[in-house]
Amino acid sequence: MIYAYLASVEHSGSTLVACLLSAHPQIATVGEFGASFPGTERCSCGQRFEDDPFWADWAAEAGRRGLDFRVGAPDINLQPRRGAGILEDLFFYQFQWEILNRLRDRAFPARCALQKRAHTAVRRSVALARILCDRTGASVFVDTTKNPLQVRFLRRDPSIRVKLIALRRDGRAVMSSLIEKEKRTPDRAVGAWLWGNRNLERAAQCLLPADVYWLKHEDLCREPDRVLRELLAFLEVDPSVPLDYSDRASRHVVGNRRRHEFDGVVRADDAWGTKLRAEDLALFETHAGSLNRRYGYGA
Repeated sequence: MIYAYLASVEHSGSTLVACLLSAHPQIATVGEFGASFPGTERCSCGQRFEDDPFWADWAAEAGRRGLDFRVGAPDINLQPRRGAGILEDLFFYQFQWEILNRLRDRAFPARCALQKRAHTAVRRSVALARILCDRTGASVFVDTTKNPLQVRFLRRDPSIRVKLIALRRDGRAVMSSLIEKEKRTPDRAVGAWLWGNRNLERAAQCLLPADVYWLKHEDLCREPDRVLRELLAFLEVDPSVPLDYSDRASRHVVGNRRRHEFDGVVRADDAWGTKLRAEDLALFETHAGSLNRRYGYGA
């Protein structure tokens, strides 16, 4: 089984990617697989998660295989818990230099609690993904939880082939969304974009270059057919299969509200250009402008 993990900063277009890929018969995905959410929320199919037979059947099969899978509480997302302390922060930290990563790993033996937690989470995520692939006949599971720290732990599982979809978006667009929708301060919004992309680069170093697909949100919006074909080929599924997005009831995607509205049409959102203030743009340029340009985004 191929386990394809999408990592990105928030508001970079991961829900769009999940909705696009969900229509392919060789791909199984529920979008943000590792996210926690209340059962009273609605799935993209229209039903409440707690009332949806899709999720109930998945949980029931997990139970038969000895897994306690509570819908909305998968307990598989690996990142430091707030206030857990410096040792936990160090355990999850991704250094730029591999020698430091190796020293970090030696400092945490396999029997330590953090390593056991990581092993358990990966084992759960792979087992649950395999159940869904078995049910649907898919050969690829796509997880769009976005957490770049997850990749290094997934790659340790010899029963799966890990591929990384490394999703990027113009940092100014992300900044605008974080300010407007998440109520972040401009400083924190820029910091989130920088943190996410630096860790995305380091996550990519965990895998062979052939197992990493660098996806620019803007390219997907500009040439959706071409980019989607490339992405499907990267995932080793047939890119010529017709994709039908009309059956909303068959789509079960966790993500932002746009999952309820998706009709197969890819629409660009360039409103950030009119929403950011001059001082916001100046702040972004000071702290993140050079990195944004390195990613191919102009002034």
